[in-house]
Amino acid sequence: MNDSGFDLTQDRLAIDVEAGGNEGATPDQMADNLYELVNLLKDSLLNGRFPYIYTSHSV
Repeated sequence: MNDSGFDLTQDRLAIDVEAGGNEGATPDQMADNLYELVNLLKDSLLNGRFPYIYTSHSV
């Protein structure tokens, strides 16, 4: 998180995306659901700011 510029004093939320537990979801389904979640959080909790998202290269 530090390498991506996440700052605990200013940033409020980080999302870690994992394939584990989502084996039944297609990549498109995961992307669509994450997009919806990000927009919901941005609009309702983060005052228009986007959350940091971490995902491994395998997702």
